[in-house]
Amino acid sequence: MKFLRLIEIEVEKIDKINKLDAAIIVANHPTLLDYIILTAHINDCLCIVKKEIWNNSILKNIVRPAGYMPNNMNPELILKCDNAIEEGSSILIFPQGTRSSLDDQQPIKSERGASQLALRTKTNLLVISIALNMDFLNKSHKWYMPTKQKPKFKIKYEETIHINKFLNNDYPISIQARKLNKLINEKLLRYNS
Repeated sequence: MKFLRLIEIEVEKIDKINKLDAAIIVANHPTLLDYIILTAHINDCLCIVKKEIWNNSILKNIVRPAGYMPNNMNPELILKCDNAIEEGSSILIFPQGTRSSLDDQQPIKSERGASQLALRTKTNLLVISIALNMDFLNKSHKWYMPTKQKPKFKIKYEETIHINKFLNNDYPISIQARKLNKLINEKLLRYNS
């Protein structure tokens, strides 16, 4: 789409991610193209996808051969992610679990999967923001709807959340995950505005 000049993409500091150790990448999720754009710029990146996509009669033929993983937070998924991270792959997860829209009145509220995964694999989180100048391929803009202007994406590596600050054996992992998830929500909300 970029080649055909249907969209514009501005990328900032993403090259830094390729110089860092494998991590869990968290990003807001405004469009259907987020994963495609991110993995085009990030080396060796796997994605955790919604079970609905994993089981979709068409999309499963894309996501399964690509090595993506369904988001059922079970010991098998954690082990697969841990092994992938050990081998140098980063894991991309959209903590919101669904696409957002520019006119959403609700603040970003993420599920705790990314927090649980980071704590259980003892892996840092990299926060990426995805900004868009208009609603495009999200819940309020369907793929068949024309656009009045060219969509412009701005993708930016914002910061690293160091997991060591959240690893505390005095508290159950569920409490640690809540604290970490609250921080992820704050970061994504800040960078989504």
